[in-house]
Amino acid sequence: MKRLLFLIALFGLFSCNGYKNLSVEEFQQMINDDPTVQVVDVRTPAEYAEGHLIGAVNIDWRDPDFNQQAQEQLDKDRPVLVYCKSGRRSAAAAAFSATVPANIHV
Repeated sequence: MKRLLFLIALFGLFSCNGYKNLSVEEFQQMINDDPTVQVVDVRTPAEYAEGHLIGAVNIDWRDPDFNQQAQEQLDKDRPVLVYCKSGRRSAAAAAFSATVPANIHV
C-alpha cells in the first residue's frame, strides 16, 4: 500500500490542465473522507492484477475503448481519483478530463 501511495505521489508531480494534483496524504484523505469518491487505476489489466488500491476500478488508458469505458463506468457528478504506477501515464489524466468532465484528482 505504501508503495502504491508513493507511486500515486509520483503521478501527481506531473502537471496537466483539467485536474488537480494531490499529495499522497491528500489522496488518501479523500479516499477516507468521501464515500462518493471513485478511484481509478489506469494501468494495464496485468498490472492491476498484481495489486491495486481497494475499491479501485481498472480502466486501461492505453485501451482503444478507454473513453467509452470511462463514460460508462464513471459518474461525472462524483469526484474521481486517478493513479498509475510510474507517472509516465500522466496523459491519462488529460484523457479523463476530455472524457469525463468531473472533479478529477491525481
